Amino acid sequence: MLKIDTPLDMHLHLRDDKMLDLVAPLSSKYFAGALIMPNIIPSITTKQHLIKYKNKIISLTKHDNFTPYMTLFYQNYDYDFLYNIKNEILAIKLYPDG
Repeated sequence: MLKIDTPLDMHLHLRDDKMLDLVAPLSSKYFAGALIMPNIIPSITTKQHLIKYKNKIISLTKHDNFTPYMTLFYQNYDYDFLYNIKNEILAIKLYPDG
């Protein structure tokens, strides 16, 4: 028998506000972490916004052993921005137009 007691959700949309408040604790109850798709309005375009969103997730999941692995949606980020944020994100997701 194989028992997985620390699964990861590899594509989690938590959204924001009431949906975030509901889904984050439900997810952390069953998963040890998740690859967070920050599909929120307004989109995350700064390091400060990303950290604020991540900290909100952490505060909502504080009773569980849960790690939010942050991502960004692809935009024309410059090198300095990516270098500055590299320790805060795990991936950038490309959504092509159309």
